[in-house]
Amino acid sequence: MDLGASIRPLWGLDPDVAFLNHGSFGACPTSVLDEQSRYRAILERQPVDFFVRTSHEMLYEARRTVARFLRVHGAGLVFVPNATTGTATVLHSLDIGPGDRVVVTDHTYGAVLNALRHRGCTLVVVPLELDDPDPAATLLEAVTAETRLVVIDAITSSTGWALPWVEVVKGCRERGVLCHVDAAHAPGQVDEDLQALDPDFWVGNLHKWAYSPKGAAVMVVREELRERMRPPVVSHFDGWPMAFDWPGTIDPTAYLAAPAALELFDWDQARAHGRQVVRAGAELVRDRIGALLPLRDSGCQMSLLDVGLPDLPAADALRERLRTAGVEVASTTWRGRGYLRISGAVYNDEDDYVRLAEALAAVS
Repeated sequence: MDLGASIRPLWGLDPDVAFLNHGSFGACPTSVLDEQSRYRAILERQPVDFFVRTSHEMLYEARRTVARFLRVHGAGLVFVPNATTGTATVLHSLDIGPGDRVVVTDHTYGAVLNALRHRGCTLVVVPLELDDPDPAATLLEAVTAETRLVVIDAITSSTGWALPWVEVVKGCRERGVLCHVDAAHAPGQVDEDLQALDPDFWVGNLHKWAYSPKGAAVMVVREELRERMRPPVVSHFDGWPMAFDWPGTIDPTAYLAAPAALELFDWDQARAHGRQVVRAGAELVRDRIGALLPLRDSGCQMSLLDVGLPDLPAADALRERLRTAGVEVASTTWRGRGYLRISGAVYNDEDDYVRLAEALAAVS
């Protein structure tokens, strides 16, 4: 079955644009947006009744559904607008600040690094080479008794690398150090049993690879740490999870509609499609353009692949030139060099990557 051809019309995507920039365009099908609109109509019809009497039960049911999808107990999960907010919540709740030693890698997401620098902690940045045979061991070598927190990406944004976060979490626990997993790209793209893995802190976006409305993400926290968690904005309620259900008056309909997105697909099939088309797309670009420099070979494991294209404009400039040629693709930077990230979403098919290869040839 060609998922790209059969599902793409649901998104109402522009037929003149090849969308390989998953997470920014076309990530939510109309059926899910209709479900969000239904919840929004309930909210607007009687806001007081919604917030005071009905929203808590709705959020409880939505959490249960998402928790089943992630294979974690519903009591350990709360909604947050995005993974960045979830990370900020962890740092805020632990009161990370000056004098606290925090270990990260040189693949850590830029917004997370900014949050840590803003809090004035002592950052220990561990370089991880793409050919490192044991990156978990390399990272754990930097963890000492003085380390307050370790931050590890499940899937790196800059390099498209599925890091061995499970081993890092276990190693940190053996050393008595807390570990925070930035899994922004994980929900929908990988299938992991979070209940069994039991990370201290884990945040993941639902609005990327799980095709939920924008502004839907989750934070999962180990049981003995939950009562330490406080949202950065304190409102009428305290404690887990109520403090996160009502952080003042917000529009929670992205959270409530997320379960509808999780019911759209056979997820094994959706993941297999993404991995297949992104690998085929990378090979197509290599054959058409030559000198494709893939980063760590994780494209066969996931639905995204970051590639370097030598002798072409800087990544951001190239991205804009490709946009004018009818291709939307993400760009990233690592160690001062630009890369393109190509993605394999359920709505992508081979024609998208043909257009990418042709557009790259035209601007090179």
